[in-house]
Amino acid sequence: MVEHFIAKYASEHSREVAGISEDAMSHLQRQDWPGNVRELENAVERAIVLCEEKILQVKHFLSGFAPLSKEDTTVSAPVDFSSGPLATIAEMEKQMIFKALQENGGNRTRAAEILGISIRTLRNKLREYRGAGLDIP
Repeated sequence: MVEHFIAKYASEHSREVAGISEDAMSHLQRQDWPGNVRELENAVERAIVLCEEKILQVKHFLSGFAPLSKEDTTVSAPVDFSSGPLATIAEMEKQMIFKALQENGGNRTRAAEILGISIRTLRNKLREYRGAGLDIP
């Protein structure tokens, strides 16, 4: 199923993602997936949107939205923070929201689905950003 979702969403989002690493597949297999196939599909799509490489890695599934299993207490693939200064969680959240909107042509419903949040939460966040004087896509 994961490979099917990769092919589907790589094509849909015009990404050159060709597969998934063994570590990332193991990570997905350790998850509880209370939302069943739909939740797995959304996690793969989010990873595709976040991925700037040809192979999905564990870090693409550690966006803060994928469920963590009981055994998943450590990250098997470290996230590289050396490329620049650390951002606050609020800033990372804002960047992810803007990227999801951009990747989906401004479609808020689809962006909310990809991010794993309700459309109401997305609207509230955008209202908050507008109130702070930010230009909303």
